[in-house]
Amino acid sequence: NYKQPSEWKYSLGADYFFDNGIKLQGDLLYSELKDSAIYVDLSQSVVGRTRTDQPIYDYTNGTDNLMLTNSPRDADSYTLSLIASKSFDFGLDAMLGYAYTEGEDISSMTSAVAGSNFGNNALLDINDPRAGSSNYAVPHRFTMRLTYRKNFIRDLQTRVSLFGFRESGQGVSVVMDGQALEGDGFFGRHLMYIPDGENDPNAVYISGEEEAADAAADTAAFYDWASGFSSGFIPRNSVNSRWSTRFDLRIDQELPTFIDGTASRVFLKIYNLGNLLNDEWGLQTDAQFFSQEVVDAQINNRGQYVYSNFREPRVNNYLQGISVWQARIGIEFDF
Repeated sequence: NYKQPSEWKYSLGADYFFDNGIKLQGDLLYSELKDSAIYVDLSQSVVGRTRTDQPIYDYTNGTDNLMLTNSPRDADSYTLSLIASKSFDFGLDAMLGYAYTEGEDISSMTSAVAGSNFGNNALLDINDPRAGSSNYAVPHRFTMRLTYRKNFIRDLQTRVSLFGFRESGQGVSVVMDGQALEGDGFFGRHLMYIPDGENDPNAVYISGEEEAADAAADTAAFYDWASGFSSGFIPRNSVNSRWSTRFDLRIDQELPTFIDGTASRVFLKIYNLGNLLNDEWGLQTDAQFFSQEVVDAQINNRGQYVYSNFREPRVNNYLQGISVWQARIGIEFDF
């Protein structure tokens, strides 16, 4: 009964020209994802529920029985973009843009095989995933472009272009071990429940440290970290990696060719100009690919989460390959 997923998109755009030559463009995009593709495990069945009313699945011996199917739930996304631009009579073109995105999906489908797509999705119910922030969503992005043109040598144009962006990091999910919540051998994908202090009836923390002082410090570290969140489940992909900034520079100089119908230019491209100026600038960051598991979790006979072995989540993934500056010099000849 699998159906092809569909996405309905609606957009509204407007342009406005100011008397001083500034052009303002605005676009609003809304999309609704229906019949999203998901994987479920047919071998699993619910045998109980936690105090937070989340399902507990029983362990089933044998191979997982994964099936590609459709989610009955919809996912919504919104994007607002604004662009201001102006061309000056002395040869400068300027553009400044901003985009805000709230992007949801049911399963981000980050892998090529069924097992990984089933196991990598952070959720509360393994066979009924809910809409959450997409792995690919970038909430805020600023862009700018400056282009200056002038003929310094006869009719040969010199062009200098600077492009830059600053964007917030993608999101990562904070999860608990969760093997006690499912019996399929997967782990590290159940969304983390944040207790409302040490007396929360839904969860308790029991340190695995043997020494009393170490146990007290471990417990204090967990509750200190948890105090940075509202009580309840941390939504999927709601912890964002750090912002990234990059500027690219290109300089073009036209050259004489003395051949009709041809054109030539020499160019210099500098990728990640900031990193060239300072090796601590221009570092590009992405969220960790896998959800970040912060505690081991068991379920006691009262349906409480029993946490232990707290570890701080690693949110940022530094992309070394695109964080270093690069320069390229070349000649182009068009005929």
